[in-house]
Amino acid sequence: MLQKRSIWRALFGALVGGMGGVSLTATLLPYIIAQFMGRISLEAVVNMRGMALLMALLWAIGGGIVGWLGGERTGAMVFGLCGLVTGLTLALIAAPDSPLVIALGLMVGLLYGAVGGFIMGRVFPRSAPET
Repeated sequence: MLQKRSIWRALFGALVGGMGGVSLTATLLPYIIAQFMGRISLEAVVNMRGMALLMALLWAIGGGIVGWLGGERTGAMVFGLCGLVTGLTLALIAAPDSPLVIALGLMVGLLYGAVGGFIMGRVFPRSAPET
């Protein structure tokens, strides 16, 4: 069922992508940034978690694209880009004056997205004529 391009692949990819975006936005990045900074204000954490819906939408669109197109390289590139956007956005919310935190957000987002996209691309392979 997941071998051929279909709307079900895109919908399942969007669901999984949205969950990945919420996971990165609401838990992983705030935790890593707080550990790196040593201390983070409650306002910054609330503002970062307030972005969860927008980032879930971004990641759901990326997941739909990966589900429709398939392939490890496509998944890593699309989700890597989603991770970069998410990491940059949340780092700018948490510590807009700290280039180290911004770089950390970019690195964590890129790594999370690229690895997750690669795995998702394996779940949704390209069909034989497309490769």
